[in-house]
Amino acid sequence: MFSHELPPEGGGAGVVGLQYCLELVKAGYEVTLLTKKKTTYPKSLENVNIVGVTYIPKLYLIPYYLKLKKMGLSNFNHIILNDMVSVYVAGFSFSKKELNKSISFLHGSEPEIVYKSPDIYQKLIRLTYFYNKAVNRVRNIVAVSDYMKNKFLDETPYQNADKIKVCHSKLGSDFFPMGDVSTKPKGLGNMDIILTVSRIERGKGFVEMYEVFKKLIELDSKFIWQIVGEGSFKEEFESIVKKDNLAKHISFIGKVERSSLKHYFESANVFWLLSNYKESFGLVYLEAASCYCPAIGYRRYGVVEAISDKKTGFLVDDKDECIALFFNRRYRSIDKSNFLPFVSKFNSSSVEDILNPDTYISCS
Repeated sequence: MFSHELPPEGGGAGVVGLQYCLELVKAGYEVTLLTKKKTTYPKSLENVNIVGVTYIPKLYLIPYYLKLKKMGLSNFNHIILNDMVSVYVAGFSFSKKELNKSISFLHGSEPEIVYKSPDIYQKLIRLTYFYNKAVNRVRNIVAVSDYMKNKFLDETPYQNADKIKVCHSKLGSDFFPMGDVSTKPKGLGNMDIILTVSRIERGKGFVEMYEVFKKLIELDSKFIWQIVGEGSFKEEFESIVKKDNLAKHISFIGKVERSSLKHYFESANVFWLLSNYKESFGLVYLEAASCYCPAIGYRRYGVVEAISDKKTGFLVDDKDECIALFFNRRYRSIDKSNFLPFVSKFNSSSVEDILNPDTYISCS
């Protein structure tokens, strides 16, 4: 497993890489993880051989290249290229034979960054050329959603649809198998808890969500918004909240261990994230559902695959629709029996499916 990104840093790609490492070990595979060197790694990786590489901004290709040559890729039966950096490095340094036994993942912004608008630095390192070389020669490509597969085919020169397999991201042992429906009251006293678990970035929709929440509090003050996560917009956002005297209604929890997230989902009345990004899937909406917490997201992109509208949550088209959902507390009417069947279908396939030789297409 070659994954530059790894929790607790980064986003969804790192979470997926971590989960596949753990599931492959559980399935009996001997797993080596090549990643950015950290002072500490997730405790759950105790049975994974971790090879950490010193990260040099802008020059990360060199240490990865040297480490890969030292490791000797002939020793591995399967190579998983989990993120954009790993696919690029593979395109630069792997032989045809090594690429033919590799599997690359599509997580989200590859079309925009690699093909549509690479910056000056990315042009200098020939990101598009080496990334494209890799995806054309790997034996299989895994997209984390149907939306992501179609997006890659529609927005890039790549056209080999048969080689792209859709495998929705799995929840992992922290969230699945699901427990029984809790009888513990949700919320905090007579206050309903609205939860967000996300990097705190403008692009994740926090300005728009704040506008919704501010109007909601004017209509009904019995809500608390809990925000779990860190990000570049957090400090500015906290200042805005304090200036508007809404600190008693908005709680910044900060970053928490992944194993602790379940507590927040189980305590919340509803989860929401109105991201402005072209979310490729939205694993966090599924994590909420696994804790019997209804989720709210925009009716667009991969989010429509992660929420079953009016069954495990609500897909909305605009902010006004969202305000009405909260004000009328429609999330309380969601039937809890809907969650298990919906979540289970995403975790029903074996992690070994991505390694199944029957799905491979050999590339010369």
